[in-house]
Amino acid sequence: MDTCVGVLLATEPCPWARKATGKLSNDSGAEIGMHRFSMQIIIHYSREVLAERPVVAVLSFPLR
Repeated sequence: MDTCVGVLLATEPCPWARKATGKLSNDSGAEIGMHRFSMQIIIHYSREVLAERPVVAVLSFPLR
């Protein structure tokens, strides 16, 4: 299992989601690059609070 630390660059709303979800852009540096993902974290935090926050991400889960 690989992990990386990055910084959230942007958060956008997901209007097509049934629950409050946000699209997040994460920059993990030159070696790993940019990642985009969605999370329901927007329920607990505003988009402005999440900008420029550090994030730890799991890149590859082992097979079951």
